[in-house]
Amino acid sequence: MHSSILSSAAALTAALSTVSLAAQTSFTVSTPPTCPGPNSIAAGDLDGDGDTDLASTHPSLNQLCVNRNLGGGAAWANGTLFSYPAGSFPNESVIAQLDGSGRRDLAVVLNGTAQVSIHLASGAWPGFAAPQIVPVGAGAFEAVAFDYDADGAMDLAVVCQSPAAIHVLRNNGAGVFANVGSFPLSIAPHTIAAGDLNADGLADLVTTGSFGTAFVDVLVNTTAGFAPSFAPEQLFGVDYRPFGVCIGDLDQDGYNDVATANAAFSTVDVLLNDPAAIVGTTINLTATNYPLPTGAIAGPATEIDCADLDCDGDADLAVSCNSASQVAFFWNNGGGTGTFSGPALTPVPGNPGDLVIADLDGSGQLDIATNNFVGNSHGVLLNNWNSGCCEHRFIGGIGDGFGTTSPTGPEDSCPAPDLLAWFGTAPRREFDDRPGCRRPLLHTFRGIPGRVKSARLTMRLRADCRSSIDDTISLGFDSANGQMVWTRDISSLTGSPWTAGSFGGFSLDLGALPGGASLLSKIANEGRLDIVIRDDTAVDAMILELETCARSPGGMSLGVSPLVMGSSVTWSASGAPNTPPGGIAFLVGPAVGPGPVIPGGQLCIQAPDILAVVPTSLAGTGSFSLTLPPFPLPPCISLSAQAIGWDGTASVWEHSNTVTQNLFD
Repeated sequence: MHSSILSSAAALTAALSTVSLAAQTSFTVSTPPTCPGPNSIAAGDLDGDGDTDLASTHPSLNQLCVNRNLGGGAAWANGTLFSYPAGSFPNESVIAQLDGSGRRDLAVVLNGTAQVSIHLASGAWPGFAAPQIVPVGAGAFEAVAFDYDADGAMDLAVVCQSPAAIHVLRNNGAGVFANVGSFPLSIAPHTIAAGDLNADGLADLVTTGSFGTAFVDVLVNTTAGFAPSFAPEQLFGVDYRPFGVCIGDLDQDGYNDVATANAAFSTVDVLLNDPAAIVGTTINLTATNYPLPTGAIAGPATEIDCADLDCDGDADLAVSCNSASQVAFFWNNGGGTGTFSGPALTPVPGNPGDLVIADLDGSGQLDIATNNFVGNSHGVLLNNWNSGCCEHRFIGGIGDGFGTTSPTGPEDSCPAPDLLAWFGTAPRREFDDRPGCRRPLLHTFRGIPGRVKSARLTMRLRADCRSSIDDTISLGFDSANGQMVWTRDISSLTGSPWTAGSFGGFSLDLGALPGGASLLSKIANEGRLDIVIRDDTAVDAMILELETCARSPGGMSLGVSPLVMGSSVTWSASGAPNTPPGGIAFLVGPAVGPGPVIPGGQLCIQAPDILAVVPTSLAGTGSFSLTLPPFPLPPCISLSAQAIGWDGTASVWEHSNTVTQNLFD
């Protein structure tokens, strides 16, 4: 049984992939107070209450202050968290999970003493362990968290100015850091960012700065083992005084691009990465210049960040305009063009400098926070996008506890033909094989729709052989050429020794894999994801969850009435193909996964309690009702539902969002 077909309509996939939308949103601005003289800002849940807090450095006071989010991004409590010795001059902070505890930790760059102070969360708020002080170069300016050696622990890169260099601080996995290398720069650096630019699964570094003229300086990561190494610098010209930089896939081709905010002439440069020019560690970035209002930004106090702010699946740009007291937005025109419209200007009182994008009110939509030099405040810009933001979810996979059959038949691992050809005639395993050694498992998720907003791959595994200790998992798309984009030892993901008889599992965010790689754009563009497990490990469950943008055309909508014991519950779908009239299948059960084949392809359900097929109305709607039993059920039952619609020729398919409800007794 082919267990991972998410959609059988090539036409739908193409339509979702090629649609071009230039959207925008607006923001509601507030300015909560902070400590005097804010210099930089970082966002993360520091107190563990589920809300995103803000941390800011205050060099003149030798302090780091925190604005705790009291809920909804509208109420904040500010106060000093750390005070440093006189002359420490805290310039920037980084919020990241550094010791594997699940709590957010802090790293603070101390410019005055050429050090980084590491603060690991410990105990109830505001508890932190004694700071760990790590020496770096003079003129320590900015830092970024990245996993340079792909061991799953976040390391730090610190850009220093005297002399110009990047210092790499290795994390031993428990939040203990050591300066393991410095890498000279040929420019006077301003800022730093990290991201995979040559699609090899390793996080690269980008700095901006000047040496006569202005440049983006790229250091491609070549690390093998624990000692950091980088290819020689690659310089790409930009407008003068590029004080802000961000990395993101700006043209939806699966490869990260770069954008800078340039103070000399108030401009933004978008540098698109050319995949065809990537040869090993060599890349090519081509810049396009976008003007801001004259004098909108000046001096080093500006920042740029990349993210999808208007929920259309494309990364937009936000720029702090310190001289104009504004934040400028450039809206991505979509369609894979990597072009932008704007700027759209939002007033932010107080001369905003540093800027960060995060969900501040828990809405699922991205907001903005700035530090403001006038009035000792932050700017909080809450996103007013009030429609569903990428609410369509598709789930496909396999999962039967190593059984020999699913509810509807045997389960094949379903590799794509080119993936299978790559391995030739070598023995391979299926999902339901007997235990065996030296046989890889190959699987392809196909028919993935475009404009993927998020994706998560969850697995439960069993080590079959003594030689399982060195088994790996690889993800990719170009198996015809023997290339996989991302590979890790399974034992590094399960967190347990991987020997014969071991059971384990992991859940991978495919937009932020260990090492910093994102596969989202590539998944959407290719419409597939290849998975290779080498080569003594069996799969119990393999589930791929996808979130695609609600604003993409063709998505059905599923609504469900409340679950009440003894009463009727109705599932209603709209937006199904209706020319000519077709059908809608309502899938209701404990989960959504592989399921039975119907004309035109396979539906995505796992062990359904209910499968109901109803005709599509001329309006593209359909509904299904069921009376729940009156007798008590276990204390809590989770019930998931999804609808799949097709036209009368079974050539056009659409999926609904997945709705999960909890029924409490």
